Amino acid sequence: MTTVCRRLSAQASRRSRGARPERRRVARPDAADPFAVDVGEELRAFRFLHAEPEKLRASSERAAPRLLAPDGSNLPTALAALAPEVRAAIRADMASVLRSFRSFEVVPTGDELGVEVELTDDQKLPARVLSDGTLRLLALFTLLWSSRGGAAIAVEEVENGIHPTGLRALVVQLVAATQPDGAVPPQVLLSRRRRSSRRCTSGPRRSSSPT
Repeated sequence: MTTVCRRLSAQASRRSRGARPERRRVARPDAADPFAVDVGEELRAFRFLHAEPEKLRASSERAAPRLLAPDGSNLPTALAALAPEVRAAIRADMASVLRSFRSFEVVPTGDELGVEVELTDDQKLPARVLSDGTLRLLALFTLLWSSRGGAAIAVEEVENGIHPTGLRALVVQLVAATQPDGAVPPQVLLSRRRRSSRRCTSGPRRSSSPT
């Protein structure tokens, strides 16, 4: 610590005299270093979701990227790229969180794709009239199911547009998705603002008295 303080003091003294501070050379990792390669792969595996409802409502081109963009602008294309059984799993997750939800379909229109949701009262609604919460949930489950094993998924303000009862069901689904089941599961990082989301995301309190 004393050595560090002396170096800082010397640099401050040189700055006061107009001299340039010392520059330390930092060794860069070799591109062929296995450790550096592994770190790079882990960083590239990070997936972020800050879905913008207006972009989620829009259709996307068939040729758009197959992985969901952070703003969700290519949601229909990302859904269409998933296997039928994966889309079925997303439908099941959506229905467990939203009581009024029954199913969704990717609808082609010329060179573009759109999303249509079917409700339990038999209504079929295009994405442009869906609520922010429904669209954000669909984007979240799409990201979750399309990410490779071991990926880190960061979701900002997960509670936006979701009823507290639905938020609890959502957390149950996310916890289940991060449990090992023969493969390395993804990791999910959630940020929140509202105090109510803390009550919904926390588990049941344990009694301090012996049973």
